[in-house]
Parts: sequence; structure tokens; C-alpha cells
Amino acid sequence: MNNMKLTTDNALEHLVNLIRRLFDDKIPLMKETQVKRRFEKELFTALQKLADDPSSNLEEYPTWVERLTYEMLTQYVMFYGLQPDVHLSINVKSAMTEDDILKALLTEEIIPNSWPYPQSVPF
Repeated sequence: MNNMKLTTDNALEHLVNLIRRLFDDKIPLMKETQVKRRFEKELFTALQKLADDPSSNLEEYPTWVERLTYEMLTQYVMFYGLQPDVHLSINVKSAMTEDDILKALLTEEIIPNSWPYPQSVPF
């Protein structure tokens, strides 16, 4: 990727890596955790924390915030997976690191656009 638009295929790869890093060992516990719409504010706080420092984790957040974060990121994986090789509005420069790309993906796509499939939110 040398000064080009980020594609959904590339975004998908970065999101899957992030999900694995953050949640692989927590998925069974999170799936048992009930979530409610009133927790959405904390979800966006957690997403902004990840955008500010993509190499961070979410361990200081309650399990229900981690669950909502997992659900949203997973929806974006499905969303991008159904739209292969679409160019997103994110410009990727050759010097960008994995964290730079994740930061751009979170701040320019995910946080402003919220849920891609709101009807599938587990509320």
C-alpha cells in the first residue's frame, strides 16, 4: 500500500488482527455478558481509547464494554467481508504502521459511522 486508499480487504485484515489480540481468550466470557443500549457511551469511549493508542488493551473496562467493542468490530469484519476490494476514504501512505492504519480506520470509519448492522446489536 503506497499512497493509496485503504480497501475493505486491507481493513478486514487489520480488524481481524485487532480482534484476535484483544479478545481471543475472552470470547466465551463476553458471550455470557448481557449488554444494554445505555452502555453505548462507554463503547465509544473505549473505541476512542483504541484510536488514541491502538496497541493498548481494554482491560480497565468492564466486560460488557469489551463485549460491545467486540460486537461492533465483528460487525465491521462482516460488513467489509461482504464488500470485497471497495476503496474506503482512508489514504494510506507507505510510512504508516499497523497502529496508524488502525487509528485511521477507527477515527475515520468506525467511530463516526457507528453500527453497520444496528438491527443485529445484541440489545
